[in-house]
Amino acid sequence: MVLFPFSKGWAQLTSGIYSNGLCVAYDSAHQILTGYFEGEAGFDEQTQQPLFSCVFYFEGHGIDSLISIKSYYPFEEKPDTILGNIKIKNAQTVEMKLEEEHGGCWNVSHFAEQANEFKLEENRNWKWISYIIHPDATIYDEPSDKKTAIQKIKKPIVVFVDAIKEDWCFIHFESNSKNEGWIRKTSLFLPL
Repeated sequence: MVLFPFSKGWAQLTSGIYSNGLCVAYDSAHQILTGYFEGEAGFDEQTQQPLFSCVFYFEGHGIDSLISIKSYYPFEEKPDTILGNIKIKNAQTVEMKLEEEHGGCWNVSHFAEQANEFKLEENRNWKWISYIIHPDATIYDEPSDKKTAIQKIKKPIVVFVDAIKEDWCFIHFESNSKNEGWIRKTSLFLPL
């Protein structure tokens, strides 16, 4: 949990899972906010898949109750950046507003017309939310490439960084097998 000064006292930003598909992390040592939004709407009976999806990564930096962010789809080489802001309302609530909609988002949630409010559902100890940028990134049991490799990651995924130790990050991620371990920092997108 991190405290931010603002005109009426202190606002808190809590790393964790928020309502409606928002995940937020704050690195207090570097004053870096990172996050990921993923939401879906509608359902196609034939394909058994959602009709619309809204996915974007965002990053910002600052120590105020209103943090400017840039948002984009995380797995493209040249991201289509949309600017916006995150407002910290209180310890359990944030609002996000973007200058325009990301592709597919208008059908899921409107970010450009008005600020969307998100409420904290689960606290987490995340330092960063990031994504793997190196093809065939390897996850290890310990922060050393001389230790046991858990698995290789062959597709782009979002990861949640709990700890940083020199050139290594301890991450959590979605997987059918073991879903945590150590990865070299050079395999991850490093925010700001």
